[in-house]
Amino acid sequence: MISALPVETIESEERVPVFLLIACSAVYAFLAVLAPFALGGVSEREEFQLFVLAWLAVPPASLAAALVLRRLARGCDRDPGVACGALVAANAAFAYGAVLGVATGRLAPWQAALAAPAFNALALAGLRRFGARWADGRGWFSGSRYLLVAVPAAGLLAFLGFGLPQLPPGQWPVLFLVSVLALLLHRSRGGASRPREAGRRRFAWDALVIAVVALLCYDTRYCLDMHHHNFYLGPVSELRAGRSLLVDVNCQYGVFVIYVLSLLLRLAALPVAPRALAFLSDALLAAQYAAVYLLLKRCLRWRPAALALLGVGLVVVTNYFGPMGMPGMYPSTGPLRFGLPYALMAAVVLRERFPAFRRAGLALEASVLGVASIWSFETWVYTAATYGALVVYESFAASAGARAFLASAAKRAGAALAASGLAHAVLAVQIFARSGEWPHWERYLDYVFLYAGGFGALPVDPASPWGLIVALQLGTVLLIAYKLLVLGERGEPEWNVVLAMAAFSIAQFTYFLGRSHWNNLYHVAIAPIFLAVYWLDWLSRPQRRLPSQLLAPLQYLAYFGFCVLLWSSFPEFADKVRVTAAYAVVESAAGRPVDLLDRVKNAWRATPRSPETAEAAYLIEALAPGQARVPVIIAPDQQLEALRLTGRANLFPMGNPWQDRLSPPAVERIVSFPHGLKPGDLVFLDKNVGRLLVIQGRLLHRLCGEFAFKTVASTPTGMVAVRLEAPRGACPEKDWRTLDRLL
Repeated sequence: MISALPVETIESEERVPVFLLIACSAVYAFLAVLAPFALGGVSEREEFQLFVLAWLAVPPASLAAALVLRRLARGCDRDPGVACGALVAANAAFAYGAVLGVATGRLAPWQAALAAPAFNALALAGLRRFGARWADGRGWFSGSRYLLVAVPAAGLLAFLGFGLPQLPPGQWPVLFLVSVLALLLHRSRGGASRPREAGRRRFAWDALVIAVVALLCYDTRYCLDMHHHNFYLGPVSELRAGRSLLVDVNCQYGVFVIYVLSLLLRLAALPVAPRALAFLSDALLAAQYAAVYLLLKRCLRWRPAALALLGVGLVVVTNYFGPMGMPGMYPSTGPLRFGLPYALMAAVVLRERFPAFRRAGLALEASVLGVASIWSFETWVYTAATYGALVVYESFAASAGARAFLASAAKRAGAALAASGLAHAVLAVQIFARSGEWPHWERYLDYVFLYAGGFGALPVDPASPWGLIVALQLGTVLLIAYKLLVLGERGEPEWNVVLAMAAFSIAQFTYFLGRSHWNNLYHVAIAPIFLAVYWLDWLSRPQRRLPSQLLAPLQYLAYFGFCVLLWSSFPEFADKVRVTAAYAVVESAAGRPVDLLDRVKNAWRATPRSPETAEAAYLIEALAPGQARVPVIIAPDQQLEALRLTGRANLFPMGNPWQDRLSPPAVERIVSFPHGLKPGDLVFLDKNVGRLLVIQGRLLHRLCGEFAFKTVASTPTGMVAVRLEAPRGACPEKDWRTLDRLL
């Protein structure tokens, strides 16, 4: 391992207070970074710039500032306990006041940032003047100083991080009581770390936990949102009909994800339908939660079984039941977007579990990043951050010097680049073989740049609990850096996974930054919960030997946070659990049998979800038998579902009109598409043109200028089949919204 930074040896009694100084300095550094952005308000676009700049500046600045303060304090008083203890107490009080002042609007960030150095100068002067009075053997700061830090921290973080003012007043005593009982139970289990269970017993317990999680994560009633499903199912349907991603059909959620989704549906013999996608989404979520549980078991030492169960319970209640609706309604918020980093960390655990296959494990990890590079841009960012943290930590821990560290990191980075290049080459060849064209990545990147430019963005609410998530991320990075870089100690065996989880959490937080709705905090909550449970376990290990005045408040803060999470999600859990397979099993055991198997079979049944869809599908089947590509222009969601039910593709290259309309180049490609229609061909339309999007209206207006329409069949809901007749020149209607008069 590379040696520590060239600083003076930090005495054992200084180690905790120096880290607390680092935490206070991180507050000052963040306020300094925030100051220029806060003048005139922070826009949605500036939020991302602030986020990146803060992560680049705050960790190194806080480490450097704390070490400088510690050295200056030692110059004022030779007793390390007095010097650092007094400075921590003073900075804790000032940092709390600064955060509270900025959060309530009474202080500007620049005022707090400028006041911090002046305050520390006064504190150091006071320490030089009065420090000797405290160095008389009583050691007043040796124990009580932690109370000045930890107890206000618990109250302040609870107030700011958990949003207690939004809770009804009558619920506060209950939360405090429950969290106190949880803390007492936790501390009553003190002593040495509990040895892991025997093999068969452990596997049986793990299998039971994973089975319960899977039952809780299966929505037997298939609560659906057709609109959000069509962003995946539309491109999958077009892909199966012979079209190619990045050529004549696009998906804003990625590229290779559509290939994988199509393959999974085919392997499970599932139809390309919303219920099937909801079923698959729930199955992937259950697998993701199982991976989180097993990763926790791998990292925990003090009470691995109990705390891993607590962790996965918090994850399921918060991430699955907490958000609006059911997760199966919104496939883009689950493993299809966030799953690959968990697969990468699972690969790391497998590599460590089977050291004989270390090379194969490293190749597998690089391959996961290679797949992520063609999966989607967002997924690649999350996976690259996770992989980068793994490479940096493991190269640092295994290297004796800077040159060896750089060589090791470069070797693994090169493997990842090679895997990514191979993945892109294979995809490009496959697309060329299908379409005769090389992939046009700019057609996908149009959507990436659209959302990066602030489309659909919401500003961050300073009062929401996002600050606690960032605190967990920053605390993880600072503590690991402090132990390795400053103290020169060897890290824990599991810190590669812990740091990787923190890096993933940091990268995933950009999803919340992009659309800062409170509901999206649930979607990024898994990694922070993992970190909170891990650090609770780490702090509770007997070898830590932390002062009780510090340890007890930190443990209480953790359990208080867990109770708030459970309490705030419980109403949603109590309501939604009734539609899960777990509830069906309980009902059957209570003598109220539920045909769970029949509900499972519903995933393999594709039925129309609206009369318009049923009638459009009927017209297509009756009037265009055996025709693989059919010209259809009806309401977007009904259009996609009717084509899926009949196993056809649209003649026009529309993966999803709701998505295609967002990209001007895509709109022009679709409207000017050489359709090859001729007189006598059938086109299926919606007589109520008000249900069409502008892109569809423009396409219909073009057809009106090229052909005359003759109605062949119509349905009560307004679905019509028209036969194209000889062209007649310009369309008589100037506006496509009046074309219903011709149908």
